[in-house]
Amino acid sequence: MTFKIFGAALIVFSSWITGFIFSMNSRYRLDDLEELKKAVSLFINDAVNISMPLGSVFEDISKRINGAMSKIFYDASVIAEKKSERNAEDIFKKAVDINSNSLYFQWEDMECLYTFAKNLDCPFKNQQKDNAVLLIDNIKAIEQEVRQKAQKERKLYNSAGVLCGILISVILF
Repeated sequence: MTFKIFGAALIVFSSWITGFIFSMNSRYRLDDLEELKKAVSLFINDAVNISMPLGSVFEDISKRINGAMSKIFYDASVIAEKKSERNAEDIFKKAVDINSNSLYFQWEDMECLYTFAKNLDCPFKNQQKDNAVLLIDNIKAIEQEVRQKAQKERKLYNSAGVLCGILISVILF
């Protein structure tokens, strides 16, 4: 009898852990969005206000942010140093494509990255700054939506995990 109770508790616990893991995807996405927002802010400071060269801007940003976004900016700095691409947009898009598997982004988040890449080739610094500020506002709106969705998903997945574990335990025993 104690073996059955222990098995049922183990099943409920493992299914709750599975639900918890599914609910963490939104958290990772929020972390990546926060790093992107930070990177765009650093870009405004380095490239627009200070007028550093693009390769140096990418390298500086990669050192000051974390996670997959840091790897994207580092790879962009390496690609910019090699001068293998013809413009800044292509450099950044290539770095994003190389590292897209390590991101937790969805389609609308990737659009933000590609919008940032298009912003790199603007000829006027004021226009670059305005576009970057609009991009930050867009990222903030996406973050707000993701936070609300993550809160709902967390409750849903945790509850569903426990209920599925109870259901499995009842069916088995």
